[in-house]
Amino acid sequence: MVFDSLAALTLFLSAIAVWWLSRDARAPARIPLRFATVLLAAFAVAWGLGLFGFPELMPVVAMMALSLGGAAMALSLFAALGRPLPVLASVLGLMLALFSALAAPLAGSPLYALACVFIAGLLVIGMSISKFAGVPGRALLAMGAMLALVIGGFTMLEGAWMPTLLLFAAGLIGAARASELGVESRQSRETLGAIATR
Repeated sequence: MVFDSLAALTLFLSAIAVWWLSRDARAPARIPLRFATVLLAAFAVAWGLGLFGFPELMPVVAMMALSLGGAAMALSLFAALGRPLPVLASVLGLMLALFSALAAPLAGSPLYALACVFIAGLLVIGMSISKFAGVPGRALLAMGAMLALVIGGFTMLEGAWMPTLLLFAAGLIGAARASELGVESRQSRETLGAIATR
């Protein structure tokens, strides 16, 4: 229980750090990432509330955070890799994630939420592979972030909450770092452009 509580605290502190790290990212990457950050921080808070007599809240919040948070993180990583999804595709993706997030607790099975983040992870990994030659650092971070989230979903199925919390924290940090690298590369291009025009 002590280690689980420390893992929940780690996720909550990671969420705070990611909110700060994403401050300079472009809006298409920053807004979905911060949305995912809030959802995963809510999962950490729900874990803490479970210690004070609200244990039924935590699994519900966990399934909603996995589905909606995973979809939002995927949207952020698409933007960080250089190609934000069209607005219509983003809205449809979030609507499907919301449906999964509501269906999972109602059905009493996290498989709906896991299926949603699994599909999002496959899409991000495919995009990362296609962008690997140009931006290998960001591509690896994006793949790692989504893999951490997907593996965290599988550990959640087994009821292993400590690795779930830690994997979600790792996914958040990886996504934030990927968006940071996008900012750094953009600033480098602007600097080189300014030097070339002199």
